[in-house]
Amino acid sequence: MWLAVVLSATSVPAVQISGLFGDHMVLQRDKPIGVWGSGEAGESIQVKLAANSASAITNADPWYFGQMVHQETGIPIGIIKTNWGGALPEHWMSPDSMKEVPELAALHAEFSHQLKVYEENLPRNMQLLEDWVRAANEAKSKGLEIPSIPLAGNLSPIWAPPDYVGCFSMYNGMISYLTRLPIKGVTWYQGESSQLDGPLYYYKMLALINGWRKVWNDPDMPFYFVQLPNPSGASGLPEFNPIGIWYFREAQAKCLRIPHTGMAVTIDVGEEDLHPRNKYDIGRRLARIALAKDYGKNIEIFTFKPRTNHYFL
Repeated sequence: MWLAVVLSATSVPAVQISGLFGDHMVLQRDKPIGVWGSGEAGESIQVKLAANSASAITNADPWYFGQMVHQETGIPIGIIKTNWGGALPEHWMSPDSMKEVPELAALHAEFSHQLKVYEENLPRNMQLLEDWVRAANEAKSKGLEIPSIPLAGNLSPIWAPPDYVGCFSMYNGMISYLTRLPIKGVTWYQGESSQLDGPLYYYKMLALINGWRKVWNDPDMPFYFVQLPNPSGASGLPEFNPIGIWYFREAQAKCLRIPHTGMAVTIDVGEEDLHPRNKYDIGRRLARIALAKDYGKNIEIFTFKPRTNHYFL
């Protein structure tokens, strides 16, 4: 779909459409499309969208996923890719979602404490940085070496305290502004940094998935994720941190108890690397789940049904 925007205003620079929109983007079909931006109060604005069939899905091995769904359905597939290396589920949660899962009460309490410490020390840290900026500018003007940023305790005031909190940071910076845009569903590939979460990982994902469905006002929004591959592939070689990763995969499988989810089994496509280069099979296995569950295709999928017992968890 292409996007045509007509701004009937006397001062065009004062009216701006959100940077999320652009030429040739694909918008979600079968749902109302909201368009937003900024402008002066009282400006007269007219927005026109050229209607066309489209679909949009959020992130994970997106190219092969979108390619296969498009090939099988003929529907243009739009991909919004949001990612950050080493991130944890709590980084992507909406702020209210963690409080709704009792099993995460301790995590939320720790975050609240860290946030309080940060806020209490923010004036001191800002003063340290402002003093450093003045000193750095003065040194630069005199051709002297720029001094190092002073420490707050043993940490830089940029981070300290409480160092790197993380909770909700990716949601606030990379997801929240997308929630006004309709999407078809979500694909998720994460886990290398969460192996030691064990049973807690299920509850983190429960909060994340329910939170995203709430902010998108779509309680049945599909959420498909990738099983953490075996870094040794099908070779049978020992895995790194084998006990942790076994428990972690059990927690991933338990996530299938959450309605409208699916897991692409990838135990056979790993390599001796944390990030397998074989994106083809991973993307297409995710696509098979979407084709079977959301597009009515009679197609084999590489997943399994959730179990109700016999978990290690």
